[in-house]
Amino acid sequence: MSIQRFPGDFRLGVLNEPRDGVLDPRPGRVEPKLMVFLLLSGRQRFVLGGRRIEMDADPLPDGALFRIGTPTEVTFEVNEGRPLTKLSLAMPPDWLDTVAGAGALSALPGTFSVLRFVPGPAVLATARHILREDTPLRRMALGMSLLDQVIADLGGDGPGETGPGALILNPESPALLTRLRREIAATARDKLTTAQLARRMGVGLRSLERQVQAQEGKSLGAFLRAERFDLALRALRAGAPVFAAASLAGFSSAENFATAFRRRYGLTPSQARRDSPRG
Repeated sequence: MSIQRFPGDFRLGVLNEPRDGVLDPRPGRVEPKLMVFLLLSGRQRFVLGGRRIEMDADPLPDGALFRIGTPTEVTFEVNEGRPLTKLSLAMPPDWLDTVAGAGALSALPGTFSVLRFVPGPAVLATARHILREDTPLRRMALGMSLLDQVIADLGGDGPGETGPGALILNPESPALLTRLRREIAATARDKLTTAQLARRMGVGLRSLERQVQAQEGKSLGAFLRAERFDLALRALRAGAPVFAAASLAGFSSAENFATAFRRRYGLTPSQARRDSPRG
């Protein structure tokens, strides 16, 4: 990653090249700072402050804001993308305390906090402008503008139930359901409960239930079942065996899965598989 340093200890990093692995798997030292990561394409997984963070720009660009109050280590485990496109902004850890528009963000625990978000259209437009810009001063101005846009997007709402070192996701944001769908897909075979999903996302269970009801008009349990059935249907249409689709839907019995699947879609799993483009 190419990093430019500007007055006020403001740093802008840009990575936009093919990556098929981690160049240096050794732990690196991270000094106290406030950081914003924007992943526009590709996938990364790393351990920072003892927490494993996975960022994936498929299907949507991914974002994270980190507040690190003490020196810690970072170890990259996955770097994949053709290209892997990422922007990072870094500044002193107390920077949020001086920003009038930071709102509830300034209350993030100062030891180690993570706020996950899906970048909005204005943030993405500025990020892509930075990728095209070569002039250092212009990049600095765009970087500051990008930071203002991220704060504007995130600072107006409270971060929800938090605690020291919590993984935080704004419970009032539409991005919540995007992250929830990703978690459901990533953990489908683990058969997590709604409480376990909420805990993985760093959101209170009641907040998650309330937002799913408000945005989807259904209970969290019904949303979870629908998402798992959708994963199973897509797997069948891609040619997956019935037992594998049953596992994705949360069933240990293929027979019980077939009964529930037919009740839901009006056809059997085998019929859905035969009707797929792959046969």
